[in-house]
Amino acid sequence: MLGEFLSSRGLNLQTNSYHYVAAPRALEVRAGGGPTLVGTMEFSGYVAQAIVIHAALAVPAVIARFVNDTIMGARLFQAVKPKKRTDLY
Repeated sequence: MLGEFLSSRGLNLQTNSYHYVAAPRALEVRAGGGPTLVGTMEFSGYVAQAIVIHAALAVPAVIARFVNDTIMGARLFQAVKPKKRTDLY
């Protein structure tokens, strides 16, 4: 049963012969296969997008907190100082 299955896939257990398979050649590592200019530019684009998204989310939150703390009567240094979280301890 196993021999029939393997022989249908091109493997002969008696002679240890098999069909040439080209797929593993695609996985070979090239010599000097370091980062290319295009790959570096692509990665830099992803980093820039992440920074823009982070700024778009974080800056309004910081401004809202500062305005809220100032309205509630906190002094400037108290408004800027990070709050100690009690849910972490």
